[in-house]
Amino acid sequence: MPGRLILVLALAFATLPASAEDFCAELDVPAALDLVCSEAADGSTVVAAPDSPLAALNRLRVRRLDAPVDDPAAWLEEQMTLDTTGLSGFVERWAMHPDNPLKPEAVEPSMQALADALDRLGRLGRSGCEAPREQANGRWTMRCTYDAGVAEGVVQLDLFAGDGLPVATDFRAASPQRTRQLQALVNGLRLD
Repeated sequence: MPGRLILVLALAFATLPASAEDFCAELDVPAALDLVCSEAADGSTVVAAPDSPLAALNRLRVRRLDAPVDDPAAWLEEQMTLDTTGLSGFVERWAMHPDNPLKPEAVEPSMQALADALDRLGRLGRSGCEAPREQANGRWTMRCTYDAGVAEGVVQLDLFAGDGLPVATDFRAASPQRTRQLQALVNGLRLD
């Protein structure tokens, strides 16, 4: 009986989704890259240079999704869009609130201009993006390049469908070197 219980528990744990720590082993981050793979507070795996002041701009995240994705292209586009609807609604509520000391007719043009700017900011998220595309083995990818004159950055999302729940990766990189390194880690991710 105890042997059967152990077998049942072992099978139950073997079928659980991979934990964040499991993805570190699947990424195989070379020590020469000065990157550290660790578990984030939200349970995802994050690869970044913790001692870098630019770590937030150069990092890779891997996570298992909670549900299957029926339309990978739409899912990628939705993830890449900055949702500003809450901000524009807040601006409108603030401007029209009875406790606001400013006269509504005085602030309405400015508030409308701010709401319009926030709406444009939400659409900006995909202006430098490639269309989502399917690659081999159920992998979908979408990349956006942002150019601010003297600086540029890359954000890339990948969705790996397969047996069980899908795995998503996203990386952002503020230098061509980190872009190549993080892209290589995503390409080498073993999810077998």
